[in-house]
Amino acid sequence: MDGGRVDSVLLPESILSAPTPSAKDGVSAAVERAHRSWGCLLACEAGVLLQLPQVVQATAQNLLQRFYWRKSLKDPRFDAFTVAMTCVFLATKIEETPRKLRYVLYAFHPSYPLVVSSICDSASHLPKCVKFFYR
Repeated sequence: MDGGRVDSVLLPESILSAPTPSAKDGVSAAVERAHRSWGCLLACEAGVLLQLPQVVQATAQNLLQRFYWRKSLKDPRFDAFTVAMTCVFLATKIEETPRKLRYVLYAFHPSYPLVVSSICDSASHLPKCVKFFYR
């Protein structure tokens, strides 16, 4: 720490000037920018629906941007929708304005009960796991 500034919070210039993992995987800069912007917009809209303070929305957007400095958009596990949902949930915890995961899912999936029921129908072991973790 130098003069009250925490260097570990800021991304070093070597990372900022290097190509992102998405660019290394062949994703164009315009497509990457569009996906990142869409993810930030989703996080902001979910924040409004969940009546979250703006600092939580900003934290979620910051987490999303930082995530894509390390992971590629080309990886199907890390699409902007899923990452935005996760970032909103984490931001509520970081900024100490917690929301239940159920409410975050409702904000992103208005048909949340239908989504859960279809998952439970397709995987017979999932209801047992859910009951174990959410008693």
